[in-house]
Amino acid sequence: MGENNPPEVPATSQVPWPRLPVVLLSGSGLEKDVEEAYRLGANSYFQKPHSVADLKSMLRLLTEYWTTTKRPSRRRSTQPAR
Repeated sequence: MGENNPPEVPATSQVPWPRLPVVLLSGSGLEKDVEEAYRLGANSYFQKPHSVADLKSMLRLLTEYWTTTKRPSRRRSTQPAR
Protein backbone atom coordinates (compact mmCIF):
# COMPACT_ATOMS: atom_id res chain seq x y z
CA MET A 1 0.00 0.00 0.00
CA GLY A 2 1.43 3.32 -0.95
CA GLU A 3 5.04 3.60 -2.00
CA ASN A 4 6.45 6.06 0.53
CA ASN A 5 5.38 4.78 3.92
CA PRO A 6 2.98 1.83 3.71
CA PRO A 7 0.72 1.48 6.76
CA GLU A 8 0.62 -1.81 8.58
CA VAL A 9 -2.76 -3.30 9.32
CA PRO A 10 -2.53 -5.87 12.12
CA ALA A 11 -4.36 -9.14 11.72
CA THR A 12 -7.34 -9.38 14.08
CA SER A 13 -5.57 -12.12 16.05
CA GLN A 14 -2.60 -9.78 16.68
CA VAL A 15 -4.59 -6.85 18.06
CA PRO A 16 -4.46 -6.56 21.88
CA TRP A 17 -8.17 -5.61 21.90
CA PRO A 18 -9.82 -7.69 19.16
CA ARG A 19 -13.11 -5.78 19.43
CA LEU A 20 -11.36 -2.48 18.77
CA PRO A 21 -11.96 -1.53 15.13
CA VAL A 22 -9.01 -1.05 12.81
CA VAL A 23 -9.71 2.23 11.02
CA LEU A 24 -7.21 3.29 8.38
CA LEU A 25 -6.83 6.95 7.43
CA SER A 26 -4.60 7.33 4.38
CA GLY A 27 -3.58 9.92 1.85
CA SER A 28 -4.08 7.33 -0.88
CA GLY A 29 -7.41 6.83 -2.56
CA LEU A 30 -6.10 4.18 -4.94
CA GLU A 31 -8.37 1.16 -5.23
CA LYS A 32 -5.41 -1.22 -4.83
CA ASP A 33 -4.53 0.40 -1.48
CA VAL A 34 -8.13 0.18 -0.27
CA GLU A 35 -8.33 -3.49 -1.27
CA GLU A 36 -5.00 -4.25 0.42
CA ALA A 37 -6.09 -2.59 3.66
CA TYR A 38 -9.26 -4.68 3.83
CA ARG A 39 -7.35 -7.82 2.85
CA LEU A 40 -5.01 -7.21 5.79
CA GLY A 41 -7.87 -6.81 8.27
CA ALA A 42 -8.93 -3.16 8.31
CA ASN A 43 -12.56 -2.57 9.30
CA SER A 44 -12.72 0.82 7.57
CA TYR A 45 -10.62 2.84 5.15
CA PHE A 46 -10.87 6.60 4.77
CA GLN A 47 -8.94 8.98 2.58
CA LYS A 48 -7.54 11.94 4.48
CA PRO A 49 -9.56 15.10 3.95
CA HIS A 50 -7.85 18.24 2.69
CA SER A 51 -8.77 20.56 5.55
CA VAL A 52 -8.59 20.43 9.33
CA ALA A 53 -12.31 21.23 9.56
CA ASP A 54 -13.14 18.25 7.33
CA LEU A 55 -10.82 16.02 9.37
CA LYS A 56 -12.55 17.05 12.61
CA SER A 57 -15.94 16.37 11.06
CA MET A 58 -14.80 12.94 9.85
CA LEU A 59 -13.41 12.05 13.28
CA ARG A 60 -16.68 13.09 14.96
CA LEU A 61 -18.65 10.86 12.59
CA LEU A 62 -16.28 7.93 13.11
CA THR A 63 -16.44 8.28 16.87
CA GLU A 64 -20.23 8.44 16.81
CA TYR A 65 -20.47 5.43 14.51
CA TRP A 66 -18.13 3.17 16.48
CA THR A 67 -19.53 4.16 19.88
CA THR A 68 -23.17 3.57 18.90
CA THR A 69 -22.79 0.39 16.81
CA LYS A 70 -24.31 -2.61 18.57
CA ARG A 71 -22.18 -5.73 18.78
CA PRO A 72 -22.50 -9.05 20.59
CA SER A 73 -21.33 -8.79 24.20
CA ARG A 74 -19.00 -11.77 23.92
CA ARG A 75 -17.18 -13.70 21.26
CA ARG A 76 -19.08 -16.45 19.56
CA SER A 77 -17.71 -19.93 19.92
CA THR A 78 -16.03 -21.42 16.89
CA GLN A 79 -17.20 -24.85 18.04
CA PRO A 80 -20.18 -26.29 16.14
CA ALA A 81 -23.41 -26.62 18.13
CA ARG A 82 -24.18 -30.16 19.29
